[in-house]
Amino acid sequence: MSHDPTVPTPAHSPVGADAVGQSPLPPRKTTAKRPRGFNLDVYRAAVWLIVAVLAVIVWFAAPSGETSETWASQISAADAKKIINDASTEGAPQQTVVNGWYVADVLPVLSHQNSAVHGALTGGRLPSLGLLFGLGYCIDVIGCSLGRARIQRRETDTPPLGA
Repeated sequence: MSHDPTVPTPAHSPVGADAVGQSPLPPRKTTAKRPRGFNLDVYRAAVWLIVAVLAVIVWFAAPSGETSETWASQISAADAKKIINDASTEGAPQQTVVNGWYVADVLPVLSHQNSAVHGALTGGRLPSLGLLFGLGYCIDVIGCSLGRARIQRRETDTPPLGA
């Protein structure tokens, strides 16, 4: 089994090359892939990021009532009318009438504000946000519990290093 000088062997080819002249592949190292670990921080960040995005969508998608600027301007108009009427009063009976007019001007504004608060509580925005944050909290708790259980199960199933 000597080397035949008539067949040239490439200098870079190791002994044991196959018939085409290529070197055989070295044996692959097979390492068992460890299952991915559960990263609690990444999970919680993803859950609450999704909840925050959905909360912004719910906040802007839900209908809203009148703005506080509208109510403030209506109250300011009633105050201005009262000041003008106060200047023209000459006694307690006239002052009582002016105060009654002021109450009559302000009462509808307060009624609209009360109605808006009631509408916000029974409307779509606040209950939807409450439900969204409640579900986010439940998903967070459930996922964290399952992740911890998975980590504990993996730690008890892993044989010691010396075995």
